[in-house]
Parts: sequence; C-alpha cells; structure tokens
Amino acid sequence: MSILYSIIADVLHIAGILLICKNYLRLREKTEDNYRYVKVLFLSAFASLMIHETGNRIFALFVYLACLVIVFKICYIENNKKIAICAIWVSIIVEFIELIAMLLLDTIGEVVDFSNDSLENVLGALFSLGVIGVASRLLNKITDEGIRNISTRYLVFFTGNLFVNFYILALMANVTLEEEAFSNKFAYIIICILVTLGLFIEMISVILLLVSRNMYKEKELIIKQYLEKQAAYYEYLKEREIETKKFRHDIRSHLYFLNTLRKEGKNQEFEDYFQDIIGKVDDLGNSICVGNDIVDAVLNQSYADAERKHIKMKVTGHFPSKCNISAYNLCTIFLIC
Repeated sequence: MSILYSIIADVLHIAGILLICKNYLRLREKTEDNYRYVKVLFLSAFASLMIHETGNRIFALFVYLACLVIVFKICYIENNKKIAICAIWVSIIVEFIELIAMLLLDTIGEVVDFSNDSLENVLGALFSLGVIGVASRLLNKITDEGIRNISTRYLVFFTGNLFVNFYILALMANVTLEEEAFSNKFAYIIICILVTLGLFIEMISVILLLVSRNMYKEKELIIKQYLEKQAAYYEYLKEREIETKKFRHDIRSHLYFLNTLRKEGKNQEFEDYFQDIIGKVDDLGNSICVGNDIVDAVLNQSYADAERKHIKMKVTGHFPSKCNISAYNLCTIFLIC
C-alpha cells in the first residue's frame, strides 16, 4: 500500500508542476501530441517506483531530475535552457508548498497520536495541488499572461518568502508542540490550520500583487506612449494649420500667376504650375480620419512619420459611432501595429 501511496503522491507532485507551467509560466505546449499527459502519467509512475525501490538518495535524485526533464520535453517546445531553469524553479516551489502542507499534517498527527507517512505524502501533495489550482483560477481572472512578464528578482523574492514561511511554521510547531499542543488539542489543531492557511493566502497575495503591479506598469507605459502620440499629433495639426493658412494667403497670387501664364500662351508652364498647386492641396488634405480620436492621433502621427521617410501609407476603414473597445485597448493595439 505504501508503494501505491508513493506513486500517487509523486504523480500529484508532477501534476502540480505542470499546472504551474501551464497557468503561471505559460510555456508553449506541444498541442499536437494528444497523449502527452498519458505519457507523463506512466513516466511519473515508473520513476516513482524506481525511487521507492532504491535506497540510494543520490540515485533517487538523479531519477527525479531525469523524469522532470523528460516530462518537460514531452509537454513543451521551449529551448533547453528555459526548460532547465523552469524545471528547477517550479520543482522547488512545489516541494516547499508540499513540505508546508505535510508539516501541518505531521503536527496534527503528533497531537492526535496518528502516524502514516505515506498517507501524509499523498494528502500533502493533494493539498499542494489544491492551493496551486486556487491560485491559478485567481490569476486567470486578472491576466492571460501568467507571471512570465514578472522580473526575475521578484520571483527570487517570492521563493525566499516561501522558504521563510516554511521555516516559521516549522519553528512554531517545534517550539509549541510539546508545551501547548496537549493542553488543548482541538484549539491547537485549529490554530495550526489557520496559520498554515494564512501563509498560503499570503503567498497567493504576493503573486497576485506582483502580477497587478506589472500590469499597472505596462498600462502606465502604454498611456504614456499614447499621450506622447497625442501631443505629437496636436503639434502636427498645428503645423498643418499654419501651412493651410499660408496657402490660403498665397492662393490669390498663385491664381494671378496662372492667369498670366494662360494669357501668354505658356501652356506647359501653366500645366506644371497647376499640378504643383494640386499637389499642395492634396498634401493639405491628407489628414487621416477613421471616426475615433485616439486612433486618429496614432495613425496621423504614423502617417506623418511615413511621409518624412518617403514611405507610402494607405489607411482604409472607419470606426462605428458607438465603439465598445476601451481607450487603453485601442491605444495598445494601434501602438503595437
């Protein structure tokens, strides 16, 4: 029975790792392989059996790492360096979460005088998977990008925070177990459960806050870019207004000169000068309007940049009078384009 418990615990451990890779790191999956998770299941069970049968810890570690690398190769199409880094970091995170859960279960077992290490491993892995799943659902409500855009230093901070939380819980259990646990067993168990849940809530909150902070910075950057585009667009409109006023002021002189060329019979010069005026009128009328002030600002600035670089740019289309797309999303889309 202990072998079965061990296999179940190890399979749940691998499932937790894959859940983090899918919902947090957003690694690219080999979606064309419909049986990848079946392969992972059998591989995890086989590796677990080998680890359980061997008494050599170094060999067991080697089997675990080899299994982890093969699992990542089966499921993901990332480069080897990224796979190695993700495999190490994620396995550490899942291991610490399971250790915290098993520490709670072990403490409760000591209080009620019950001990079953194999069952505790399964329950710890199941509890860890549940915590990861809850955090995944909350994360998916905030963003579709997971945590892959978060700076590495913040992930290192989170890992350190996880270690500190485990150390605090272990210290509390060791210090208080002998003195307080047996005086009021029920109260002690409730306190341990609440403290552990509090630590997990804190860890989930840290992840969500880091993601929210990163999203805020991205939005702030987009808004800043939009304001810069808007300012440049207004400056562009000001220049066009000055050019238009100047052309209107000079149009009478241009017409008199055209009339002179016509009277003198200089038809070729008349035609050339007339085409120059037409071109000037066309240039003044080349303001893009698609029915949305935000998009107009971005497109006109891009159009002006293209003109200066002698690049031809053609814009077609029009926005509906009622546009349900937010200003932030519009700005994001057209600034990227």
